Amino acid sequence: MRVYEALGIDYFSNYAALHKGIYGDFSQGIEAWFDHSPIMGWRPSKDQFLEIVEILRFFDISVYNGIPFPEYEQKAKEAAALYQEATDREMQRRQEKRTQTIQQRLDNYFNFGDYSESKFNTLSRDLIFRQEKSISINEALKLAHSAPNNTYIVILKKGNKVCHIGKTERPLFYIGTHQKKSNADSAYFESADPDYVDDLIISMRVLYDIELDKIRPSVLNRKYTTIKQAVFAYKKSEEISRKSVLSAIKGSKMRTVVLTNGQVLIDKIMLHKALYPEKNI
Repeated sequence: MRVYEALGIDYFSNYAALHKGIYGDFSQGIEAWFDHSPIMGWRPSKDQFLEIVEILRFFDISVYNGIPFPEYEQKAKEAAALYQEATDREMQRRQEKRTQTIQQRLDNYFNFGDYSESKFNTLSRDLIFRQEKSISINEALKLAHSAPNNTYIVILKKGNKVCHIGKTERPLFYIGTHQKKSNADSAYFESADPDYVDDLIISMRVLYDIELDKIRPSVLNRKYTTIKQAVFAYKKSEEISRKSVLSAIKGSKMRTVVLTNGQVLIDKIMLHKALYPEKNI
């Protein structure tokens, strides 16, 4: 206690921890101790190895649990070095993992290399026109029963109002299930280009102001994204600031939609053109 009062250093709790075996079991010798699986999965850090040496030196303990102090000190130094190497390797592995994750997110965002805005507009316009001629649920189910394997976009209506829009590879089951959920009385479905169907669904939901709570732009979307995703992508890929991205969005006068999760939906094709007006998409 006098040592603590004089130096302000609490060696005794560490010394007690040694005797309690908190740092490991010495009964099998020094090598076993350094390879010990400690209590609650905890393992001493490299600094604690060296700190324990200092505790033993401070108390002038020449032999601890049958281990001569010089041997103990040497093994502690070796263990500290090994732990540092292991820590460095782990840090490098984590950094490489973060780099790979970021690159994957960028690849997912900039997935519109072969995207055609004119094709999307044509598909969207034709879909809007054709869905006006929706048929009764029973008629739609009969058609769906013999529909070939494909990706389909499905539009359900109640009266003249669109009440559900989605995609499926099983239109018969899909229409039957969602008709009950939305209480629809008519339906329209058609095969859709897999490269455009997810963005067509978002576009239609925004157009008819329905199911906005279900909009979650993903790696499948080549046209739509959120401001958060766009800011991340351009900051990491081109070091373009958030302020510049927001300014480009505002300058393009694109329509933005606030989703129920607080994110803001934008058109990433229009944003890219606004940031790089000299490039063609």
